[in-house]
Amino acid sequence: MISQGELRNQLEYDQDSGFWRWREPFASRVNAKKGWFAGSPMPQGYLQIRVDGVLYYAHTLAWLYVYGVWPGRLDHKNRKKDENWIDNLRPATRSQNKINAELHINNTSGHKGVNFITGLWYGNITKDGNRTFSKGFKTKEEAIAWRQRIEKELFGEFAGKIVSLDRKQGC
Repeated sequence: MISQGELRNQLEYDQDSGFWRWREPFASRVNAKKGWFAGSPMPQGYLQIRVDGVLYYAHTLAWLYVYGVWPGRLDHKNRKKDENWIDNLRPATRSQNKINAELHINNTSGHKGVNFITGLWYGNITKDGNRTFSKGFKTKEEAIAWRQRIEKELFGEFAGKIVSLDRKQGC
């Protein structure tokens, strides 16, 4: 894995915009010239950057560039996987990262963790592999309120609606 020093020798990172640029052209990068933006989108929505033949997530490189250490799992506060300015990134457990994810495409209630089963609305939530189910509620609103309360208790700042962050201008 690349070190912070090696990374800084090859790339410039703008902490306010999250954009990456190549510092110098290298023979191994035929299509990269000094000052050109670095990175390409992945199917999952993240940006990747190839450095010395190795692909890295742009957000993990950002953490290394700024803090000098390889992060564990990182969460994009605003849920946008390609917005990698440093204030949009935070360390997270797998459960914290998943709680801050978008709704699944097969969600039918419009609310994360709320389902209609045999005449009642249920809420469920998982933390660290342990699933918690609510009792059945007569209304969807009651199930949503239960889910939001438990989510806040279990996940604090990671819970609830998406964090509103303005994208910084740069580069």
